[in-house]
Parts: sequence; C-alpha cells; structure tokens
Amino acid sequence: MRRPRRGPIAATAAAAALLLVACSGSPKPISLDGSPHPPTDAGVVTVGNRHEIVLDGKRRYGVNPQLIVFTPGSLELAPLAGAVGRYALIGARHGRVDWVEPLSAVVDLPTPTVLFFGLLTRVSGPTLTFSDGTVLTLAPGVRAPKAPESVRADIDPTTHHVRDLVGS
Repeated sequence: MRRPRRGPIAATAAAAALLLVACSGSPKPISLDGSPHPPTDAGVVTVGNRHEIVLDGKRRYGVNPQLIVFTPGSLELAPLAGAVGRYALIGARHGRVDWVEPLSAVVDLPTPTVLFFGLLTRVSGPTLTFSDGTVLTLAPGVRAPKAPESVRADIDPTTHHVRDLVGS
C-alpha cells in the first residue's frame, strides 16, 4: 500500500501546529499561594531593570518578560525598582529570572546580616520552609526550632545560609 505524498502546505501546517502547541500555555514561573518556592540564587540586587538583573555586582541574568516581583509575607506584587539594593531570592531558568523576592537590606551588625521574619512551618534537614513559601537553608551546625514557630532568620549575605534563628 502506497502512502500519499505530503506537499509543502501539509508540512508547513504541521510545523505551525507544533509551534502553536509549544508556545501556548507556557508554565507560570511561580504561584503566589504560599507553596514553597526554593530559590536558584540569592544576593544583593545591584542592577534591576527590564533587561537584566545583577546580583552582588557579579552574577548577571536576563529577565523573563513575565517577571514577577513580590514581597515576602503578603506575597503582594511589587516593582522591581524596590528590589535594587536589597538582598533577594530569585528563581531563574536558562539564565533568565522568572521571579524575585526581595527580603531586606543588609544591615551591619557585628557582621553583615540579612534579617528575615516569618512563620517557620517546616524543617527538613537544612531546609527551612515558611508560611509564605519562602525557602531558606541553614548553615552547618545551626539548629532550628520545632515548627510552627515565628522566627527571625539571620542570613549571611555571602554564604546565603541562615546562621541564627531567634524565636518570638
């Protein structure tokens, strides 16, 4: 049995259909529903605009056109300009930032520290998960309280690990 030949119109239509399927329904970069959102990187946002985000003056990322910037705790949308100069967690894929969660400015205590306040809801090994979905990592040797617990997490902005947890 002989198969019918497919002409250039049929091939073009098949390619267009594949392109339509591939481009439609792209996954949402983050759900702002309190589900855990582990960061792929963190640091002080030294440049933040619609073309690029730079962390710690060194690590450069492109920006997803559907970038989501949101505040911890309330998960409200926020302008990217508000993240500049603040320590932030980011979610990136293929060198492009999908989301930014600015935590706070770095404060000079005895050593530079980022302060994060939240309701700790889960501890799994070194991974801390908070009620708003923020995910942080404990430094070696630091013990977490039993969840749930309102805490202040003191983050080392160079190692990106929580070096101390203070309960309320």
